[in-house]
Amino acid sequence: MKFTGLVLFLVLVLSYELMIHTEARTCRAKSKRFRGLCVLRSQERNCKTICKKEGFIGGQCIKRRCFCSKKCDGPGGGTKPPNPPSNPPPPEEGGEEPPPEGGDGGEGVGTTSLKP
Repeated sequence: MKFTGLVLFLVLVLSYELMIHTEARTCRAKSKRFRGLCVLRSQERNCKTICKKEGFIGGQCIKRRCFCSKKCDGPGGGTKPPNPPSNPPPPEEGGEEPPPEGGDGGEGVGTTSLKP
């Protein structure tokens, strides 16, 4: 019984070690609001604070410059914006039909009007 428990424990530990650990990539961008060189620890803390105010998850001094970091959305470092709809949505009930393309819906050259 002890041997079986030990074997099971070892199998669990080894299977955990063999698992592929994935982690989201970290993307960095130079801070737009940090001014000056980023050398001292106090400046590193300031860099992190400013980056968080810019909407990032953190900041770090790299080569005396403040770089903000965030988790990348995909393999390309960002997501593609959604495509706009190809056809405009239909008018709501009770609304007027939009004018045909190229026309403004008013009277003019090439249009006829039925007046009572």
